Amino acid sequence: TENRNMPLGIGKTSLDLLTREICIASYRSRLRNKEFTLLQLFMMNPGKVFTRTDILELVWDRFAILATNTVDVHVSRIRKKLKRLGSDLRIRTIPCVGYILYSLSSKKLKL
Repeated sequence: TENRNMPLGIGKTSLDLLTREICIASYRSRLRNKEFTLLQLFMMNPGKVFTRTDILELVWDRFAILATNTVDVHVSRIRKKLKRLGSDLRIRTIPCVGYILYSLSSKKLKL
C-alpha cells in the first residue's frame, strides 16, 4: 500500500522504508536488516517500553537460536548511528525491563 512507502519520521529523524536508510537532515545511513526492523518498531511505537522478549519475538524469528546479548548489540549499533548522524532520538535502557525510544527535543517523547 501507499503507507508502506511513506517515510516514518519523528522530529528531524526519518526512516526511509524503501531504501532502508535512516535520514537526519541531509545525512543518510544504511541500516542492516535487523537494525532497520528494530528501529522501525521503536519509531512506530515512540514512548513504548519493549522488553527483550518483545523485541526478540517481533524482530527475530521466534525459533531462532540467538546469543543472549543479541538485542543489546543491535540497540547499541542503532544508538551509535543515531548519535553519529546528529539525531535527537535516543533509546534508553530501563533496567530489568527493556528499552524505550524517546526524543531529546519533543515534549511528548521526552524522558
